[in-house]
Amino acid sequence: MSDTATTPNNVELDRAREDLVIALLLAGKSVGQISKQTLISRTTLWRLRKSSEFQARFREARQQAFEGAVNALHDSALVFVRTLREVCRDPKARDSAKATAARSGLDSLWNAAKLFDFDERLRKLEEQSSGGQK
Repeated sequence: MSDTATTPNNVELDRAREDLVIALLLAGKSVGQISKQTLISRTTLWRLRKSSEFQARFREARQQAFEGAVNALHDSALVFVRTLREVCRDPKARDSAKATAARSGLDSLWNAAKLFDFDERLRKLEEQSSGGQK
């Protein structure tokens, strides 16, 4: 693969500048802000964003960022559970804080159970659709 990305409209940027544009988009920067920071014209950025190759790379980067965030939350799950438990058990905590902590814990447990169930069903469907082949 080349170090230069080409869109259908002959917009060419080196891979590093394109990666920077993707990172800035993921950080929530506007096209105007990205244009000022990277010295790439707004028109070039607009054309670049219309490129199917760029869109695929952006989706992949966004998915990786999301997975990283989920992994960070997963790594902290025990801390969250312990904190909720401490608040619920703390005799000095306000009743409203205990109720909020309990509700948050139950909501998280319910959502996790739904996700596990969904994941299990999705895996079964994928196995069935592929004829049991992986």
